[in-house]
Amino acid sequence: MGQVNQDSVQDGIKFSPYFSGPSVSENNKRPFVLNINGIVTEGRLSLSINYSPKQYHRETMEQLASLYKDCLNRVVEHCVTKEQTELTPSDISCKSLTIEQLDQIVEQTGHIGRIENVYPLTPLQKEMLYESERNPISGAYFVQIMFDMRGDFDVDSFAQSLDQLMQRHAILRTNFYSDFVDIPLQIVYKEKKFEFNYEDVTGTSELQRETYVDEYMEQDKARGFDLQRDSLIRMSVLRTKPEEYRVIWSFHHILMDGWCMSLVSKEIFENYFAIRENRKPQVTLLTPYSQFIEWLEQQDHQGAITYWSHYLEGYEGQTKLPGEKIKPKHERQNSRTLNCYLDDVLVEQMKQIAEQQHVTLHTLVQTAWGVLLQQYNDSNDVVFGSVVSGRPPVIPGIESMIGLFINAIPVRIQAQGGESFTSLMKRNQSQAVESHAYDTYSLYDIQNLTKQKQSLINHVVVYQNFPVDHRMESLGQKGEIPLEIMNVGVQNIIVLILR
Repeated sequence: MGQVNQDSVQDGIKFSPYFSGPSVSENNKRPFVLNINGIVTEGRLSLSINYSPKQYHRETMEQLASLYKDCLNRVVEHCVTKEQTELTPSDISCKSLTIEQLDQIVEQTGHIGRIENVYPLTPLQKEMLYESERNPISGAYFVQIMFDMRGDFDVDSFAQSLDQLMQRHAILRTNFYSDFVDIPLQIVYKEKKFEFNYEDVTGTSELQRETYVDEYMEQDKARGFDLQRDSLIRMSVLRTKPEEYRVIWSFHHILMDGWCMSLVSKEIFENYFAIRENRKPQVTLLTPYSQFIEWLEQQDHQGAITYWSHYLEGYEGQTKLPGEKIKPKHERQNSRTLNCYLDDVLVEQMKQIAEQQHVTLHTLVQTAWGVLLQQYNDSNDVVFGSVVSGRPPVIPGIESMIGLFINAIPVRIQAQGGESFTSLMKRNQSQAVESHAYDTYSLYDIQNLTKQKQSLINHVVVYQNFPVDHRMESLGQKGEIPLEIMNVGVQNIIVLILR
């Protein structure tokens, strides 16, 4: 199928009325029984059917062409009677949906908005969705970022910058569902408003302001997110002094990972300064998140099953943390953060050891944690969870994409006899390299391969290297009318996560 532009006539180029002869040798072997070619010239569609007279009579092909033409006319008649376009399975990324299923989804979500795309969830998104449905008040994946701003702040420009961000990134216009078909789906809507709230509390005393801000943040956490209806990202700005503001930015972790926080905040302030300076924002070319989902669907799932089955083969234990207690079901997560800082001398020594042994600092930390667990569990074989970045370099623009790419996988630290820490660390590094080919597979499905099932892993160790606070604090200085950004704090992005 092709289209020839009418401008070619103006260039002195047109189709010749003379027969040019066959384009393919008649002695060639036919790759297909029928070959249908179409071309649009001067606004008119022409179709040709190429066939072998040894297989079909000309009358049969003429009848086929007539039926095909009738079908095309019915499609055209159907389409011109519609006031707006309607989705079909060919328009969306999730090709497994039937037209009937898609029509039902469109009908049931019509009150939210018009659908742009539909596709499956990543493995970790599934875990988050199911956990949110099992315990909707837990707040386990609620992320809240706080920071202060000082300077000449324009509320309308900031609100407009948030709407621009929303329209540019499909993942921010997405909701999540598990009850439409046999697989959970994420649905992208064509339009979704960024939920933004601005309040001026300068007319109260300093104590009243501090109390109000603290209560506002707690209420924001308690409100949480409805994954099927809400905008899953929101921001509030509270004016506390004439040129001072407290910003509360909340989102559900199912939308994006920690790497995205600096990308999103950078784009927000670039949009904001561009609006104020009456210029176009400088943003990177965008690769749709759906491309990553499609890449995930093409991975070797059977190979992953084989690999993880072999990796966990023979593990009979149950790794526990000291003082571990059973958490009551349907209880809101009451998390606490304990910050332990390593001095610069120790960190430098760790880096030197990692470099000397040709391993990453992540591997060193991970192995040390495994050895500590071995001592607490009186076992030389322990398993815990770890998080991988999940951004495949084969996808162009993957580093600047917004979405949830991380995944959780098991890490097994198994000491052999009197094996030294150095040897164990190097072997852990080699295993991490091997696991990389299969680290997109679902942790839920991996655990089901073991006899421990969903009790295999009770905590996850996260090694992260994105300095959100320092990057955000520098963003306010990018514009002609700068803002001072300070006191950046993130809740629920912690190194050790206990389930």
